Amino acid sequence: DFPAACRRVPQFLIVAASMQRARFAGRRLLGSSQLRSAPGCVPLRGETWLQGPRDSGWWSDRAPEPSMPGVAPDGRIVALPSLDARAVTACAARSYIDNAWLIDDALFASLDGEEAWLLPAWHGLRRPQAFYYGHNAAFYTNKLVMAGLLDESERVRPDLDVLFEMGVDENPWDDMSRNESPWPSVEEVHGYRRATRELIDRALDRAPELAGGSPARVDARSPLWALLMAVEHQRIHVETSSVLIREMPNHLVQTAPHLACAHPTAARPCVTAEPVAGRDFPDVEMLTHCGGTVALGRRDHAEFGWDLEFGAQDAAVAPFALSSTLVTNGDLAAFIAAGGYAEQRFWSIEGWDWRSRSGACAPTFWEEGNLDLRLCFESVPMQWDWPAVVNRHEAQAFLAWKSGVDGAVGRDAYRLLTEAELALVRAEATAAGQPGGANTGLVYTSESPVRALEPAATGHHDLLGSLWEHCNDAIGPLDATFEAHPLYRDFSEPAFDGRHFVLSGASFASTGTYAGAATRNYFRPHFFQHAGFRVARTL
Repeated sequence: DFPAACRRVPQFLIVAASMQRARFAGRRLLGSSQLRSAPGCVPLRGETWLQGPRDSGWWSDRAPEPSMPGVAPDGRIVALPSLDARAVTACAARSYIDNAWLIDDALFASLDGEEAWLLPAWHGLRRPQAFYYGHNAAFYTNKLVMAGLLDESERVRPDLDVLFEMGVDENPWDDMSRNESPWPSVEEVHGYRRATRELIDRALDRAPELAGGSPARVDARSPLWALLMAVEHQRIHVETSSVLIREMPNHLVQTAPHLACAHPTAARPCVTAEPVAGRDFPDVEMLTHCGGTVALGRRDHAEFGWDLEFGAQDAAVAPFALSSTLVTNGDLAAFIAAGGYAEQRFWSIEGWDWRSRSGACAPTFWEEGNLDLRLCFESVPMQWDWPAVVNRHEAQAFLAWKSGVDGAVGRDAYRLLTEAELALVRAEATAAGQPGGANTGLVYTSESPVRALEPAATGHHDLLGSLWEHCNDAIGPLDATFEAHPLYRDFSEPAFDGRHFVLSGASFASTGTYAGAATRNYFRPHFFQHAGFRVARTL
């Protein structure tokens, strides 16, 4: 049954905490002294070294030092800008790879205790962190072998290259039963990562494009493209793992001292359980746009891009209106107070099925009666003027509710923005020389208030960064010239099924090329990411 606290319209905003969080917060794994035959439990090996802060031996290569690119004087690591593929040098590539591995290591250092590595995500859509810890190393090796930069005989652990090869997207061919199988010890995978890091340097040293010592132009046909692909893939998985860490019980997570803190406003107390628009969070301000034509797709190889980002589409955009900011936690509070999670009429058929099965009655990162907000490494007081992190189902339900509240019906009903609309606004702001502030690259380890950063010339905030933006479009090729890259044929093409939808705009955790405006991310509607949405409508 739906929780009683979600069925009624409350007098003030204290509703039941999300049922799914209560479910996974109570899950535990078995220690070596306990019965190992209990169903659904994975035994622990007693890797006590995984508790508390990590020592200098934790790092896959060198420990971070202020003299290293991307390391601040206080030892915190920020992301380096993406590589210029038109002039790649061995030194720049090595620094960029070092930076990705440092961020990766620093993120995994936030897992506190062995249980954190082996506990599958509560929703069953992802593998345990033990998998992701080894996945990037396997990806590097497999792609470098495919590209001819490594020989088959140079593999460090062929068995682990296979075990850690494939992630999941909840497709019929995904073997989710592997989540209940024993994984190698973290110590074993740690050694695998360190040995793989040495292999990567070996591959870089023998890259034919860099043999002359001069800056090299690298494109999708170059052997070195495999190395760029691997490091950008690693950066994507840093973000994926940060979402999974955000979903974990608090007792399994500790601060990550080598990564940035959350946005400073996270320290503000939550002063009210009844947020008011215009006081605790900004009103939704709709800005009109006359439409136009916008060029989508990467037209050259100035930087690395995934296969679905290349192409040439000149998209015609009809006149539209778009909210100046992302929808806030305060906006979602009004939706919840109105019984939005209890009213089937606001939800799509698929969305209501997800809500019913998950037991959701508030955004998944709301805690403690919806007065705390879970971030990656900590819980903080609720911030009503921060953008709401929701999946696509929740975003569409909110828009259906708000359409009714505002009397926006039929063609005037609110909807998610389109990929082309967001690209058009971004392009105009950039052309005007004021693209707006961007919370990307792990400058913070959280989203930021919707009006905290400089607005774009168009009046919109966060056209890039803070949170990904759910778009109305199903992901697909930009034009008929699409061709899956031979090194990673299943990166995008299996998602051209009408069930995966575009996310655009990057998040605070996006680094490398994924933090850029040309990125075309995608997910299924029920997946969680660091993602929010705007209010849009057709004029």
